[in-house]
Amino acid sequence: MSRNGKCQCEALTVTCEGEPQIVFECHCHACQRRTGSIMAVIGYSPNEGVTRQGKSSEYIRIGDGGSKITHYFCPNCGTTVYYEAPEVLPGLTAVDVGCFNDSEFPSPTMSVYGKRRYHWVSQIEGIPNLDGPPDL
Repeated sequence: MSRNGKCQCEALTVTCEGEPQIVFECHCHACQRRTGSIMAVIGYSPNEGVTRQGKSSEYIRIGDGGSKITHYFCPNCGTTVYYEAPEVLPGLTAVDVGCFNDSEFPSPTMSVYGKRRYHWVSQIEGIPNLDGPPDL
């Protein structure tokens, strides 16, 4: 199984082999700002199964726990396609699930920063709801 993710203009792409190792929804303020939406849904795949193509720009931010998170985005259309946080999730590449346009993508198995969830958004039944970052 392989999935192809891409930016809006399709100049920056990522191919992930196999199923993601982790999928979660994130309600943190940084993800809300980064996506321009109420949350992000993110799939994490092992680096060795991820192929990146196209020119990217990067933005480095410091997470709540003090670790660096490097976001890679298309310099043409501005879409963030993937990012890495090796201090927290070594060996994994994160891809925003929306970049895949795949309605069969595996569902999140946890929700993080639930205390920042918009009051009108329902919690997915049966998955853990963390008030802060995941402890993976």
